[in-house]
Amino acid sequence: MNRFVEAYLLGWFNNPALLGWLAAAAAPLVIHLLSRSRYQEAPWAAMQFLLAAIRKNARRLLIEQWLLLALRTLALILIVLAAAEPAWEQAALHLGSGARVHKLLVLDGSYSMAYRPADMSLFDRARELAGRIVQESSLGDGFTLVLMADPPRVVVGTPAFEPNDFLEEIAHLKLPHGGADLPATLAQIEEVLARARREHPGLKRAEVIFLTDLGRTCWLPELSSAEAQQFRERSRRLGEEASLVVVDLGQDQAENVAITELRLEQPYATARRQITVLGEVRHFGRQAQHRRLEWLVDGRRVGAETLQLEPGGRAAISLSHRFETAGNRVVEARLASDLLDLDDRRWLSVPVKDQLQVLLVSGRPASARQPGAADFLEVALAPLSEQGALVRTRQITERSLSEVPLREFDCVVLADVAQFTSGEARLLASYVHSGGGLILFLGPQVQIENYNRHLVASEEGRPR
Repeated sequence: MNRFVEAYLLGWFNNPALLGWLAAAAAPLVIHLLSRSRYQEAPWAAMQFLLAAIRKNARRLLIEQWLLLALRTLALILIVLAAAEPAWEQAALHLGSGARVHKLLVLDGSYSMAYRPADMSLFDRARELAGRIVQESSLGDGFTLVLMADPPRVVVGTPAFEPNDFLEEIAHLKLPHGGADLPATLAQIEEVLARARREHPGLKRAEVIFLTDLGRTCWLPELSSAEAQQFRERSRRLGEEASLVVVDLGQDQAENVAITELRLEQPYATARRQITVLGEVRHFGRQAQHRRLEWLVDGRRVGAETLQLEPGGRAAISLSHRFETAGNRVVEARLASDLLDLDDRRWLSVPVKDQLQVLLVSGRPASARQPGAADFLEVALAPLSEQGALVRTRQITERSLSEVPLREFDCVVLADVAQFTSGEARLLASYVHSGGGLILFLGPQVQIENYNRHLVASEEGRPR
């Protein structure tokens, strides 16, 4: 089949190649003609009376024969068409009137869309409006879907023409607990529009519809001069390529109080010692508020306080606590819920240890004249008895470095270690990358060239 004809028929049938079997529809006509040429008429006296009766009904019989031939031919045509799988919806699009539109729906996925002024959140409202836009669109319009998040996510990147399938994608969309990156979202939108123009030239117009609460942190991003210039140029191009529509779901008088920070004051936590958790609460509304704050450790309430918050103000919060046993603990700060309850709670995971395990690698062993390179460090780190010491040390020589499992230690201290092999350097790099601490004390035995070769990348000059 000619490729241009096949391309045209592809808009009408899913399997246009099978249409070649339409030639079989001529079979009944060919059989009829061959049957007529096979017999010769001969006069027969006994048939004269019968022929006279047949002539009276000849017109009716001829019509019946042509109808029978037409039904046989039509049956073959219908069988071939059924096998070619007609695309009824696409055929209707070809016959319909009006320009087909590519509608790209952008749903704001920033956590402020969890704000619930009524019986549904702003994100649920955005999904509802998106569904209404699809249902009220004309037959033949194509739909794509982008979730404006950080990073943004293209949910449906190729125009969908089946509304029910697209509505199902909208219904399954979930609000992520994070911010939104508008510049990155515009870059994704530009790519989706370009792909739709290449793959679906029949979509004559494009509309980009933003369903958002126009949150300040999302729509007024902090950009460098180069990033701002790129952002403006991309926005201008999008305005030329498509119609841009912004549906504002925000609330003018929205009041919100959020826990914006939670951290441990000390660099680590150990059992049976007091630790302090610090945090901050911010008020983003226009009216002063008093809010109740509760502290929980592993789900158990351990403290509470009342905060007085001025409009646009901040309040520092803190908790002093003592963990009696080691383990992974969870500290939670919880505010009384408001209309945006997503930021009314914040958690901090605190790994609590019995003691800090420190490995001391000595490059110079002790002698009668002087102590070893790590001896004074060992006394300084663990001055108390073994039972009450905050730090527990283990000292080895540099030759034993590759034989000790470093993952068992919180920190490794290298004291006047002369040199490293490439294997030892890789071992230390893997230990640091997995979160271990590394301290180097240089001394007279250190071979600088060896350190630079194995511990520092030769080209970039960055530590391995």
